[in-house]
Amino acid sequence: DSVFQQGGMPLLGTITPTCCNHQNMLPESAVRFYNDQLRMIAANDAIPLIDFYAAFAGGPEAYYDSTLGLIHVPGGLHPTPAGYDLMAATAQKIF
Repeated sequence: DSVFQQGGMPLLGTITPTCCNHQNMLPESAVRFYNDQLRMIAANDAIPLIDFYAAFAGGPEAYYDSTLGLIHVPGGLHPTPAGYDLMAATAQKIF
């Protein structure tokens, strides 16, 4: 709301999938719930949404395949350079 009050346009981005059973890995159900909430906020408030999860998994309901090479294995949390390139390309589509 404060961004709107200042005349700006906020952007929202879904969180990327996690993989590889790393120590602080969120359960897939938590990732989906969080992203669904972000999608709902974006829709309700007409905020552009960058769907990073869908870019990594092939859609908002698809599961991430860790063999794609987009997330560092075995860490399972941060994108690889290819993953960051995909994020940049995905974000660029909304501009």
